Amino acid sequence: MPARVRERLPRRSPAAHGRSSRQRRAGARWPACGGPKPPWGEDSAVGAAGRVQFGTWLPRATAEAVRRRVAWACAWAGAPASSTAPGQTDERAPWQIAALATAPAAVPYVAGSPPPCSRPPCRALNYLGVAHRLVGRYEEAKAELSCSAELFHDLGDRRGEAVALANLGIVHRQTGRYDSGTGLVEQALALSRGIRDRRGSIYIIHALGVLRSLTGRTDEAFDLQSEALRTARELGDRRGQVYSLNYLGAVRRSQGDAAGAARAHHEALGLARELGDRRAQSHALRHLSAAHRLRGDLFQAGTAAESSLLIAQELGDRRGEGNTLRTRAEARLVSGERELAARDLDDALAMARTIGDRHGEAQALDARGRLRRPSHPSSALADHESALALARELGNPAQTGAALLGIGRCERDLGLVDAADGHLRDALAVYEDLGAREAASVAAELAALRA
Repeated sequence: MPARVRERLPRRSPAAHGRSSRQRRAGARWPACGGPKPPWGEDSAVGAAGRVQFGTWLPRATAEAVRRRVAWACAWAGAPASSTAPGQTDERAPWQIAALATAPAAVPYVAGSPPPCSRPPCRALNYLGVAHRLVGRYEEAKAELSCSAELFHDLGDRRGEAVALANLGIVHRQTGRYDSGTGLVEQALALSRGIRDRRGSIYIIHALGVLRSLTGRTDEAFDLQSEALRTARELGDRRGQVYSLNYLGAVRRSQGDAAGAARAHHEALGLARELGDRRAQSHALRHLSAAHRLRGDLFQAGTAAESSLLIAQELGDRRGEGNTLRTRAEARLVSGERELAARDLDDALAMARTIGDRHGEAQALDARGRLRRPSHPSSALADHESALALARELGNPAQTGAALLGIGRCERDLGLVDAADGHLRDALAVYEDLGAREAASVAAELAALRA
């Protein structure tokens, strides 16, 4: 693996992973792909975990790592009765997906049955890393995805390496490491384009587009998500279209085009329902709620948020649940349901802190500050100041501008005119740099402050 990639991957523990890459390649006997496929539907996850016996074809350290992860995943999933192929478990909770994806990878390693393919352990670790991310276990996700990326690299599987690196980049993004996340996703996209994997590149482009949005480069984000949607349509990839539409709608919303955003999210929701993809439905409903709120349709905003929240809770998607709680709180705040909005924001803030979602924490703090300002400006000021510290640490200019604006408004309400003037000017400078629509309203507030 290139040195620049290794620098971004968490260092592996020798005790956990054993020999070096060179030693693993020399000592392992990885058979070529093409043998009989593992019996996806014939072994239970628990049975597969209980019968795993690893032979000399797999390095001991790697074999033990896979065995432990299979057993852990099965126990975490509550011993599902049967296993099925990845991609056919959308209705299940993320940890069940992990067990069902990981257990079949162990089936070829049952005693007396040489593995037909060397790649299942790498794929299993990738699936498990994604499952960790979905429930907010970010350090575990980094460890699994780093291991998966290294194993794919050693095998020369560029497509698998690109997927693992992109997933690792998403974990970095969700924990506020935008620079390293961007580097990992850009490397993944280069690998994917290098092997002309157009279908695989769709999802990597999504990840890069989100990072561009978070760092204020909304025009680039729009172009990337539009490219992903065109490619998905050309390839007939309906799932790719669902996620492309959701991401494109989110960019339109950030640009102030609420009607265009709503159209994109409606189309995404319809496709997700046709596919039976519950997680994509939850995403589309959450984004649709935000678009309805911007359009002033608060009833539809609340209904969409409720539906999204129920699905996220059913799936065990803790980050999605926290995001939806914030979205519902925003709608409740606008509609005057302040107590309910406060409860949602407290729950969202607790969820973000529990799972280490620092971006979500900054958003929840800023929203709670807006809620508190009319009656408790001092408490609101403290929330906005905490949000500002997080936003600056994350390098998120849009969130920085929102926090500065909140601080300025609180100081104005407290009679601290000079301090308010300074923070509102800082907010204006951020929004002007971003080309954001908020710049005009902030300029008007500054003029009124000194009038």
